[in-house]
Amino acid sequence: MIATPFLAAGLSLALQAAAAPYYEGVARDSFAAWSFTSGEIAIDGAVKTTSVQTLYATPTNFGANPTPVAWSIHKVAFDCQAKTATYISGANYAQNGAMLYPANPAPATPWTSYTPGFQQLAATVCAMKAPL
Repeated sequence: MIATPFLAAGLSLALQAAAAPYYEGVARDSFAAWSFTSGEIAIDGAVKTTSVQTLYATPTNFGANPTPVAWSIHKVAFDCQAKTATYISGANYAQNGAMLYPANPAPATPWTSYTPGFQQLAATVCAMKAPL
C-alpha cells in the first residue's frame, strides 16, 4: 500500500525538520512524491537550482545498492528553456532515516525521461519567481 512508506518516511522527516529547510509538496504520481525549497531557488538565466526531496511510494533499489531507498534529497538544476534536469549532489536514505549513500551526479536529462510527477515538479519550479 502506498501510504505506509510515505508515512514512515514522513515521520522520519518530521523528526529531522528542526534543522531542515522548508519543503513544499507539489507533485505526486505512482512512483513518488516530490517537493522543493521555493525559498532557496538560485536563478541563472533559464536555469533554476533548488533542493528537491523525493518520497518513494515503495522503497526502491538504485544501482548495485541492495538496500531500498525510501526517500532522497538532491540539489537539482532545472534548465527551463531546454527542459532538462541535472542532478548535482544529494543523498539517499533508508526507511528508518539512516543515510544509505551519497547520490551520484547525473548529466542533464530531458524532463520527458522522468515520470509525470517529476515533470510537474520541474514545470512548477520553472514557473517560480525569484525568492524575495
